[in-house]
Amino acid sequence: MFVLNPGEAGERTLPSSVGELGLEAGDLLSIRTPGGAGFGDPRARDRTALERDLREGRIGSRAVYGFSDSGVVAQGE
Repeated sequence: MFVLNPGEAGERTLPSSVGELGLEAGDLLSIRTPGGAGFGDPRARDRTALERDLREGRIGSRAVYGFSDSGVVAQGE
């Protein structure tokens, strides 16, 4: 995802197929790419970190089924 001037009054989300883009002095272009699968057992993740990632849109709610005493339970487990 391309975001021009994130957090500013003129913030614009641009299409992923932008071929040419004129920028002005002071413009900020944020390029947000998906992350990898990570490492380690996902059930060992800190609940606070998981909730933050969900809130910030780093992971989708469909990726998480819920919590159990042993940690995060992904769909299909």
